[in-house]
Amino acid sequence: MYSTLLLEDFTSGLKSRLLFGHSVTAFVVGLAASLNVMTHDSTISLLVKTVVRNVSPMLITVLENKYSSKLSPIIDRFTTPIDKVVKSIKDGSFVTPNSKFYDIIQIGVTLLLLVLGFIIGTLILLKLRIIQKRAIYILYKNYLRNIMFTFIISVVAGIAYNYTTISSWKLQEVNIDKFKTSKNRNKRAVAKAYELVIAKYPKFVTVPLYYLSSDITTGFLTMKSHTKNILRIPREPLQSLTDNELVAIYLHEFGHLLNMSTTTLASVQIVQNLFIGLRFFATTWAGILAEIGGTLFDEFNASVAAFNREIVADTFAVSMGYGKQLKSALQKIVASRSEDDDEKLSPSSSGILTHPTVDKRADYIEQAEKYFKQQTNELFKASTEIVKEELVKNTK
Repeated sequence: MYSTLLLEDFTSGLKSRLLFGHSVTAFVVGLAASLNVMTHDSTISLLVKTVVRNVSPMLITVLENKYSSKLSPIIDRFTTPIDKVVKSIKDGSFVTPNSKFYDIIQIGVTLLLLVLGFIIGTLILLKLRIIQKRAIYILYKNYLRNIMFTFIISVVAGIAYNYTTISSWKLQEVNIDKFKTSKNRNKRAVAKAYELVIAKYPKFVTVPLYYLSSDITTGFLTMKSHTKNILRIPREPLQSLTDNELVAIYLHEFGHLLNMSTTTLASVQIVQNLFIGLRFFATTWAGILAEIGGTLFDEFNASVAAFNREIVADTFAVSMGYGKQLKSALQKIVASRSEDDDEKLSPSSSGILTHPTVDKRADYIEQAEKYFKQQTNELFKASTEIVKEELVKNTK
């Protein structure tokens, strides 16, 4: 029997999780596999198609990085309005609990869409009389066999990848008391930010917090699994950052940990391996072009979801009173990077744009500050009116 927590987990973050999961690509991969019955390729033709299929994702990523400054404003138009983000922070609806549910949903939906795409593709071919009814059963049987075979290999590879990667990270559990007195300014900032967070969201303390040391001075990263929250902490902070600016940065990172869906490296790898494996059974030009289109659509959706996460994390820092410090920290981090650094504009990861431009983030922060200030003023005004009414009553 599912708990209320799992139900909230499902309803609050499923859309975001699916956007990151390349759902359209999963459907198109299944559809492309069904079209494979129409092709009889020579060795050279197969070689050309393989090259196109493998080169196109890399080319898309290169173009996204190159034109990130032009693409970011387009993605910004589809993000959640800042007033709604402020409201979600205020009522706490942005918080998602740690659970295995997202991994189950992600893999289950991927398998479902792979099968659905194939079924629809074969029905279209049947309608067009390209295949015969008697061939349907054989096609379905072969495809399901391919899926199960690929899935088993993907699970083994995914679990192995998850285990070896996490082991290589050498994670350490955060000891807040030791962090408070550490000589490392980053650790002291983490401790202060953490105490601010648990004072407002005490349930956050129920999930162990681990950290991974990094030599990169501005290399911040968070990961939320069902058993732990993970934070990457640079060994040495950027010297120009003040202590309060570091606190603001870690409040932003804790905002991510509160808001992001739980995931594991294994589930991500399983989905990727499923796509890779099943593409071997789809070699038509129509299928390849459909996959490229599906990838573009999915990456756009994933970028919107990634931008929204950054906006929520920034707004969370603002809600804790560190908007000004976060804005100045972002500007200093950008100034520390070279003019040719793509991350100066809008960082790209795994083929998607992940952050709004720093100027746009500053604008979002200012908007959030305005909304929170307005709410504070309204609350103060309402409180003042109540006090006045009580005073009037007492003087009578």
